[in-house]
Amino acid sequence: MDTTRNSGGLQEGWLGKLTGFVKDWSGFGGAVAIIIFFFVQWNGLTEFRVHINDRLDSIEKQLLVLRASESPDKVFRELNSLSQNRFAQSLPALQRVVEHPFTEVKPPPAAINSMAKKLLQTDENSPDYWPTVLQFITFASAGLSPDVPPSGPPTTIIGRNRGPIHFGTISQQVVLLDGGELFDVHFSHSRIILTENPVKFYNVRFDDCVFEMPAVYRPNEFLQNTSRTLLASGFKSAIISGV
Repeated sequence: MDTTRNSGGLQEGWLGKLTGFVKDWSGFGGAVAIIIFFFVQWNGLTEFRVHINDRLDSIEKQLLVLRASESPDKVFRELNSLSQNRFAQSLPALQRVVEHPFTEVKPPPAAINSMAKKLLQTDENSPDYWPTVLQFITFASAGLSPDVPPSGPPTTIIGRNRGPIHFGTISQQVVLLDGGELFDVHFSHSRIILTENPVKFYNVRFDDCVFEMPAVYRPNEFLQNTSRTLLASGFKSAIISGV
């Protein structure tokens, strides 16, 4: 769209209309009419510019999502440099970035922590917020703690029907947390699979673990609280209690 030509045509239209007003009105009445004329036309121009700016913002966001597929590393850096307001509007681009393997993006730990802080400061009611957060947690923890078992069937299952787990260390395991209670348990270098079934954590420590979060659009309170704790932890080491 040639916005310059449209703006020029709009201005020419003003001049023609203004000339007509000047011919038809004189004296005080003419001055009042001219003031009204400019007020109406200025509102029209303002609405026109707002519409154009909204369209340009929309196109820019769409281009950012498309670029995230081709250059996820560059887009990750760009997203980290955005103002908080523009970042909140660009969550689909971050979601597209973290769909890639960590090895294709390779953000340093400082960049991951910076992105986590941005997510914590973003309105949780923003469109795409929770799907992006859940996917980011899996992406970030996998990159920061690569020395864990690969994704696969769980080797340890903790659920609602297995009774509370007290004390002890679980290391180098693929752990399914599907409800239940954990007291003073230490997970180390393990892959943690979470579901929507709430787990009651009491002083539970995770060191160098990867968290596989469920793909849900609106997680329940348990997943929301756990996600907030993990985002604030820096992922390498987290203590969850009272969730």
